Amino acid sequence: MYKKILIFIEIIILASLILAVPINTIEQELVVTVLPMKVAYIFKNDMKIDQNIINALEELNLEVDLIQEDTLPVNLTEYRLIYVGDERFRNIENIPINKKPTIISNYYYGYDFGITDRDGISQLGSTAPLTVNINGTSIQVYTEAFLRARLAVPYYFLNNGNKLSSLTQIAATKKTSSWTLGDVISYATPGTTLMNGKTVEENICFFGIIKSEFWTSDAKNLFKNCVRFATGL
Repeated sequence: MYKKILIFIEIIILASLILAVPINTIEQELVVTVLPMKVAYIFKNDMKIDQNIINALEELNLEVDLIQEDTLPVNLTEYRLIYVGDERFRNIENIPINKKPTIISNYYYGYDFGITDRDGISQLGSTAPLTVNINGTSIQVYTEAFLRARLAVPYYFLNNGNKLSSLTQIAATKKTSSWTLGDVISYATPGTTLMNGKTVEENICFFGIIKSEFWTSDAKNLFKNCVRFATGL
């Protein structure tokens, strides 16, 4: 009889302890943490780092790591995107643009990157703020025409006579007479054979609207679209 009383008391105590525990500690929720995708921003001179580019990437919830060229080659497996800005690099072969999703905003290495022949990338300025042509529609991409002292604000483009023919044109230069000169924004998809003989393994976007301090809102959106294409966002 004494043992039965003790067992009964223990059951009452155990029940009261269970009732005292909040239900959310018994049925714990599974919390999934989504880590941001990372961007490897390759640079040579820290004075050339473009904060407007970084801001636009971060607005897309991307985490930007600045990687100095001298540290290459390094393992870039953790990065979803490579950004190559407008600098003269020492060892361009250390940037694996055909193996990772990449944005190219660079004037100097069209052939090395395989997107042009040896004549390279071209540039264009104007006496009025530059526009691009998208499916016949003219879109203004710069707020000003001149940097200073009549020095035009340029953008880069892949000339029709020099570019890799299998690129997909997204935005062309403004029309000169009745035609455009080439691609200001252009895409390459996996399987594309580049002019340097390499094969594209991930999406590449050439983005020639490089003077971000003069971007219009449309230009910024075009850059974000370039990021979305390259990363698959």
